[in-house]
Amino acid sequence: MAADGTVIDPYHVVEVPDWINVLALTPDGDVVLVREYRHGTAEITLELPSGTVEPGEAPLAAARRELAEETGYGGGSWRRTAWVAVNPARQSNRVSTFLALGVVPCGPPRTEPGEVIETFCLPLPALLAGLADGSLRFHIQHLAALCSYALPALATGNGAELGASLSALWLSRPEEG
Repeated sequence: MAADGTVIDPYHVVEVPDWINVLALTPDGDVVLVREYRHGTAEITLELPSGTVEPGEAPLAAARRELAEETGYGGGSWRRTAWVAVNPARQSNRVSTFLALGVVPCGPPRTEPGEVIETFCLPLPALLAGLADGSLRFHIQHLAALCSYALPALATGNGAELGASLSALWLSRPEEG
């Protein structure tokens, strides 16, 4: 039922568990990334380490576990940078994004059956430049994770100047379609 009393029937909600994303940075400032085949788009995608929060598991524990399982990295200093609804129109779950600073290799990855994951590191400026020029692509939740990492810095600046700078930057690029 909608807030105004309108009955929407049928209405389908996809019940899925919460999940986590990890923006993991090595002591040198490299981002720990994975490449993994995804059935939905039938392609190998560039991603942050991520995964499902198991029943009874705290999001931070899931983030630490998924980083170790997918990449073999661990340690560091951890902060949650975001906790948001994934798709509140149709899905019941939320995603937590964690920043892990100073992670290091701690052992081999421990992937699940059927997972074929390539782990590699990329300097943060190179990742941002590749996303900006289109040579690298992330899915939307991982772009949001990068934004949650940058928001505190963006919020401390002069909002009007930042908005003008961003608009000028985008207007300097070729228009699409």
